Amino acid sequence: MRIIVLGGGLVGGPMAQDLAADEQFEVTVADRDAQVLADLEAKADIIPVVADLSVPSAVTSLVADYDFVIDAVPGFMGFQTLRAVIEAGKNVIDIAFFPEATRSDDVGHYDIAFVEGACISPKNAKDMKVLRERSKKIVAIGSCACTGMPSAHRNSFNPDQQAEIEHIIEKFDYADKVEPVKDIITVDAQVPGCPMDLNVFMDAVNGLLEEFGHQPIDIKTDQNKINN
Repeated sequence: MRIIVLGGGLVGGPMAQDLAADEQFEVTVADRDAQVLADLEAKADIIPVVADLSVPSAVTSLVADYDFVIDAVPGFMGFQTLRAVIEAGKNVIDIAFFPEATRSDDVGHYDIAFVEGACISPKNAKDMKVLRERSKKIVAIGSCACTGMPSAHRNSFNPDQQAEIEHIIEKFDYADKVEPVKDIITVDAQVPGCPMDLNVFMDAVNGLLEEFGHQPIDIKTDQNKINN
């Protein structure tokens, strides 16, 4: 299988190395930084391609001859890059962060949005509320999002302990207390755990997919396809 990893940085680089260690994969890494590619090539059997991934049309052309795409570009490029890959008709896994989900006004609404992490600041609360407005379903994932812990330990600090962290609270404009996502917005499903259990996560996702009229994802079947 021919795989191309878009972005050879801290996210894409290690993934490319792991994939390249498997003989069934021919791994290409595309990045605009030739030195990043050279460093990766010294560590793993990858094919380097210098490319400007900020140009959507270039991305669409670049991925045309590959069986699978892994999108690991920086967050500000995430949405446009993913769209370019989809327009090329390619299967893709997107690993990039999506600040567009809460900051960009030109991004459409979402069927399912995932929220990871507790609400620790007024900005977090504002972003969550915007995302709630744009999403049909919200899933809180991980212990922090579901319970607020361990960050919420500071909610029970005594006055002396509170005084010790006051300068940090002020510096980063943190809220007076840490709250789980469900205390800020309505959530449709929760997947606790740190790390999450894959089966619990997929049960939550499949439940929502079925509400939208889609077939559930059989992770055992899909894993067999990968292994074969």
